[in-house]
Amino acid sequence: MSLPTYRLPGRSRGETVLGLSLAQLVTVSATLMAGLGAFLAAPERGLLKEAATLAVVGLGMVLAFLPVGHFALVEWLPVTLGWLVRGRRWQAAGEEAGAFTVTVEGLVPPGRRRPPFLRGVELRSVSAPGVPALGLLEDRRCRRRLVVLRVRGSGFTLSDAEEQARQVARWGEALAVLGRAASPIDRVQWIEVAAPEDGDGPKRYLMEAGRRPEVPDPLLRSYVQLLERSGTVTEHETLVVLGLNLGRMRRAGPGEAERVLLQQVQALAGQLGGEVQVEGVLSPRLLALAVRSAFDPEARLARSRAERAGQEAGARPEGIWPTRVVEGVGHLEVEGWWHASYWVVELPRSPVGPTFAAPLLLQTTCHRRVAMVVEVRPPAASLRRVERRRTLEQVNRQVKARLGFLAGAAEELREAEVEATARELAMGQVLARFAITVTVSGRSGAELEAACREVEQQAALAGIELQRCWGDQRRAFLATLPLCRGLPERG
Repeated sequence: MSLPTYRLPGRSRGETVLGLSLAQLVTVSATLMAGLGAFLAAPERGLLKEAATLAVVGLGMVLAFLPVGHFALVEWLPVTLGWLVRGRRWQAAGEEAGAFTVTVEGLVPPGRRRPPFLRGVELRSVSAPGVPALGLLEDRRCRRRLVVLRVRGSGFTLSDAEEQARQVARWGEALAVLGRAASPIDRVQWIEVAAPEDGDGPKRYLMEAGRRPEVPDPLLRSYVQLLERSGTVTEHETLVVLGLNLGRMRRAGPGEAERVLLQQVQALAGQLGGEVQVEGVLSPRLLALAVRSAFDPEARLARSRAERAGQEAGARPEGIWPTRVVEGVGHLEVEGWWHASYWVVELPRSPVGPTFAAPLLLQTTCHRRVAMVVEVRPPAASLRRVERRRTLEQVNRQVKARLGFLAGAAEELREAEVEATARELAMGQVLARFAITVTVSGRSGAELEAACREVEQQAALAGIELQRCWGDQRRAFLATLPLCRGLPERG
């Protein structure tokens, strides 16, 4: 049996005519107008008129076409201006850094401020008949209520090709159900967390066990030597977030949103089958730690140690919101932890197998989070969008033909992808847009840069191109929180 392969979509740049992005098109138009104005306004003294026109047009073309990373220079201007204008340092007052209490109204007591970029985000405790209290996140800014699930796989990389293809298809079927126009769930997010385990933890456990008379010393020494040779042990956790769009439930009564979310959780668990074990909705304590561990990755290890010791899972932290945030050009410093976030700007262009991302997801040994948010469009809206894209591709080809230009190989490949997408939609499939963000963490600047080099290398082995979010670290970091952010709300 041949191995299943998948062709992944290319990066969408919101292109307009002639393959230019909207920012490039506006810049070129403004440059031509400014060049004409400079030519008319400059005095006729030697070559001054020509020099002024050439300087204006040259500067505009540099802005429009000079590549910086994977984007044109003009596409970096909004990010740069935003970083210069907004406040980049935030410190909570002393009385605002106290403990929190889980209540029906939320986790944050009156008077305690969140960081400005987290205002409108609340953690709520919801009770349902016959089940323990459940934790929900509400993002008022995006008008979305979110439920977070903890899931566990069953050895996907060890399964045969047929089983891997079946599991991938099952995820696709689950997403297709959300593409119904009547579905209140508009986004799904996966967060895969990797955290190096405390290497001394297993040794301490063995030493405590060694005090018991039934454990022989030679066996104990053998296990200790094995642990010393094993190197770093990395723990992995996968979270699935379902985002309910409150704008689609304007007529819902009290508690209706929570009831719909729980129904969607049960439906998702049934669609995934036994290969993916849905361990359940996170409790308020575990959800608080899931949020907190994004700022302080070692909080998750404390929970793991408590679970192994048989203690109550999710020991109450002193607060889930950070008390100090400093944003740099290429990193975010939060209470002693340094975080750097990346956009995934290119996926492999050649057909890949189901495990193509294994180097990035399974072989990194540093603190890192990979978040993917997916928004499934209703079939009618998807078909209209693809038809507009087909029309645009035909217009671009005709305009280039009139100007004497030939279509490049990349353009022909893009046209073929658009035609294939149109055929798939006509067969009843749905269209989804997605964004992938990677956040790397370290205890210091030097540790962070070493971890970034490791993650960049593993991503390259997977055929994934990363772009560091220069000047936009705060927004990119939010995309790896369980908030289903990372995509424009409209588009």
